[in-house]
Amino acid sequence: TDEDGYYPTGDMGEVIDGELHVTGRKRDILVQAGKKFMLSTIDGIVNQVVPEARGRVATVEDFDDRLATSKAIVLIEAKDFITRDDHGAVAGKILDESGLDHLEVQFVPPRFLTKTSSGKMNRPISLAHWKAVEAAKTRSLAVDVASEIIRLLTSQSARRWTASRQRCCGSSSVTPGSLTIPI
Repeated sequence: TDEDGYYPTGDMGEVIDGELHVTGRKRDILVQAGKKFMLSTIDGIVNQVVPEARGRVATVEDFDDRLATSKAIVLIEAKDFITRDDHGAVAGKILDESGLDHLEVQFVPPRFLTKTSSGKMNRPISLAHWKAVEAAKTRSLAVDVASEIIRLLTSQSARRWTASRQRCCGSSSVTPGSLTIPI
């Protein structure tokens, strides 16, 4: 409890006609370019834009160093996540309805989003999982690029080696390790 005897729950609310109405959680606020947005409000908009995803949506906040402001990443569970090509169209509709300046829409596999024991979306854990996926894709891409460079260099080296052996020895069947040169 605090010095006044209250327990800081992080819930936000207002008193209307003498009744307390909980309106959200303090940590579920996105500040983008000086404007505040409730992540749950964005979730509601996504549920309207993509009705088949109702209850399987989590808007998470991530600070974008490039833009020097927070961005919303909308994670939407979908069975066809791998083949979805409407990220831009969905993002445009959400932007129109929400007033956000920018956001990112990502479709994820079913059961990707983490929920708390009470059934609420666990935004920090879902964001951490998403970042891990993105980091793995980046590493995988780097490995793929490095592997391709090595393959190209190796095949170019093999061609040069074969060509030099043909000039030297007059044979096109010379392979690495099959030629012995006395010292």
